[in-house]
Amino acid sequence: MNARTSTDATGPRAAGRDHRASAVACRFTAGGADPPLAAPTAISQQPSAARRRRAFTLIELLIVLLVVALLAGLILFGIGAVRERARVLQTSQRIESIQSGLLALGKDIGNHTVMFQRGIPGFGGTAFYEQGSQTLRIGSNDVTVRAFSPKGGARWHTCFPQPKAKADDPLIMAFPWGKARRYPLWTTTIALSGNAGNSATRSFLSETWYTSFTEFAFTLPPATAANETQLATFQKQWETSEQHTLAELMPERSAELMTLIGVAGTRDDYLRERGSSKAWNDAWGRPLVIAYALYQPPECALGTGLPRDQHMHAALDAYQYNRSIYFAVASAGPELRRALFPSDGLVAGNPLTTGDLRAIWDQACQVCMPTPAETWDENGFDRPPWKGIKLGRLTDAGKQLRSFLSAPSEVK
Repeated sequence: MNARTSTDATGPRAAGRDHRASAVACRFTAGGADPPLAAPTAISQQPSAARRRRAFTLIELLIVLLVVALLAGLILFGIGAVRERARVLQTSQRIESIQSGLLALGKDIGNHTVMFQRGIPGFGGTAFYEQGSQTLRIGSNDVTVRAFSPKGGARWHTCFPQPKAKADDPLIMAFPWGKARRYPLWTTTIALSGNAGNSATRSFLSETWYTSFTEFAFTLPPATAANETQLATFQKQWETSEQHTLAELMPERSAELMTLIGVAGTRDDYLRERGSSKAWNDAWGRPLVIAYALYQPPECALGTGLPRDQHMHAALDAYQYNRSIYFAVASAGPELRRALFPSDGLVAGNPLTTGDLRAIWDQACQVCMPTPAETWDENGFDRPPWKGIKLGRLTDAGKQLRSFLSAPSEVK
């Protein structure tokens, strides 16, 4: 093989090829014409192919960049959604933590309500009673009995709907929220169509203690059609529990409550310090609020023949307890209804006002209870419209509002 290759390169065939090439060159030279151009080789075609490869790579790069941009947008959107879900979860956990703190206070002494009333001046109701004496007029005789009164000569608290109740006091109910009335409270005069010899009006529960509506009905004049209609209406009103909604609870003492259960160090911390890292704020840095109402019977004022603490004993007999607190926790969420806020405290970072606390509570109630079917009222403890913490949504002026509202809890 090597010998033949050497022969082909240097032998007669190679000599012949060289001779023919020289002859052709001589003919073109003799004729005055240039020799023909050499046929394009692979080397001469290489720049054009490189240019084609560079153009394709640029288009491919643009496509890759577009795909990367789309993926980055999807990733960023996903990160934003995950971050929002994390904020929702964090806010819900903080509300649950505050609820746990409220439930724990007073557990060691078995009376939560007293701990709140004692720990926060002006909280509402009567914290302590002391036993004294009272003279009752029974028939034509005066009888001295032992009866409880607010300690230290303090005035008796007032209950809804007594006109003496102040507007800035919390809602205080004379009966447990959502439970039927079991004892009478005040004197009410109703007009009846009496027969001959009977009075046209009767004072409802004015001088005598009635344990039920039935007992009261037996003392009325003889029945007539008009009386029966009036009594049916009156009995329905009597048996119905007090009608209140969650929106009526009072949030203005949130700072004191947060401090009392140890969530905030001081009242000033709660009112001034915003930020998502604070336990008394939601995950967007806005304050959480605690709203509450009370159940505690008022002074008995049915007549001189009954002790002033009669309602306290009647409540124990009827419900086995005579005081409790209803509370709920709320967050306005990431967006605020500016029309609700009387100041720009939440925007500018100024100290919170009671108006700001009320506005936060109102927004949470409006967003989470937009319809009667979704409203927590006196029927909620038997047929709750929701359980736990509700995340409500409402569109307002083009904004998607989201607020949090816990179902109310009762502590005794």
